[in-house]
Amino acid sequence: MQQSKIKTNVLIIGKSGVGKSSLLNYIFGKELEKTGAGEPISKGINTHDYKYDDEFVISISDTEGLEPGEAEQWKNLIFKEVDSHDKKEICEWFNTIIYCFSANSGRVEDFEINIIKELLQEKNQVTVVITNCDNENDSSDAGMSKRESIKAMIDRITEKTGIAAADVVPVCSVKKTLLNGKEVAPTGKEKIITLIIENLWKTFREKIPFKLYQYENNEYYGYATRISKVIKETSFLFHKEKKVSDVGNRVSNFLQDYDESVRNDVDSLIQESSEYYHRLSKKYLNISWKYYYDDPHMPQISLEYINKVNADVDNIIEALHKSNKKIYNLFIKEDVSKEVIKNLLFEIMKNVKRSKEIRKTLDGIANKQIVEIHDRHINALRKVKENIEATNIEECYTKQLELKKGDSL
Repeated sequence: MQQSKIKTNVLIIGKSGVGKSSLLNYIFGKELEKTGAGEPISKGINTHDYKYDDEFVISISDTEGLEPGEAEQWKNLIFKEVDSHDKKEICEWFNTIIYCFSANSGRVEDFEINIIKELLQEKNQVTVVITNCDNENDSSDAGMSKRESIKAMIDRITEKTGIAAADVVPVCSVKKTLLNGKEVAPTGKEKIITLIIENLWKTFREKIPFKLYQYENNEYYGYATRISKVIKETSFLFHKEKKVSDVGNRVSNFLQDYDESVRNDVDSLIQESSEYYHRLSKKYLNISWKYYYDDPHMPQISLEYINKVNADVDNIIEALHKSNKKIYNLFIKEDVSKEVIKNLLFEIMKNVKRSKEIRKTLDGIANKQIVEIHDRHINALRKVKENIEATNIEECYTKQLELKKGDSL
């Protein structure tokens, strides 16, 4: 059976009219998307596959441009698309997000800066492309020469987002003949492809650990909320012993499900990433990608905490049993003196008050155990992160680029 091609995914975003479609046509060397003078051309999200070589494909998605007055809707579309890909297998993630600005306008708006910062916070690899960098002596809409405008845009982007200047690419997507007869050739494609390859490997070092922590935290808060809700909504006024036992069992089941869910999520992503980067390294690095974790990297740890919950619940039940027995013995006394009645009422009041104490005690028991499981998970993930960060990613993408360059000669 023939193995499918290795794929990396790229998302191109930006305002309408900045030249996203022209950039796409330039990368592919043919017209895939129609172009227009500042008019919205692409509708929705259109995806095209760029053949890097016989086994590696760059799948590029061109998005509908940002229109005036539709900023929030457009932002939601972008983040929904990124999020939907992040929930799939690693081979479907966007390893590079290209944000396009135009040198013709010379503008970098705060809204766009914030979008880039949010994408970076989620550990996405963002490459900024400044289009229409043809005649640097022309004037931009910002009232300065294009050369000055491009520099000002790069300075603002790097200062406000933290993106390195090396990740900002001035591009001329189409061949142009200037008024003086000088021809300006398209430039920037090779740099963009280089960054896409670099970002593919950087995803392993930066986004995978981030996603592992994100999985764990989401499960932790989700299960902690469910456990708290079960305890809060249970009345312990009557049938206390049975209610405490039932809630204890449900808490134990939640703890086990939480631990198992995190282990499955972590193991799944580790397995996917190992297989994906093994294929890349085997082809481009001429080595077998072996990325191992401490075995077991996410051990089953819920059992010891479930035992602690069960022991604490048994102690509550035993105390309730003693209290109920005491009330029962007072009830069946033949000598119903004032002192007996007084003691009986006292024990009944203690029993009623104990209902609130039970809820508080159970909540404390459950919270203590789920926090300890959470801490154990985080410690295990910290070791995974350290192993990942120890990988020489720069050497990996450098070798891939050198091999490709050698094939082109």
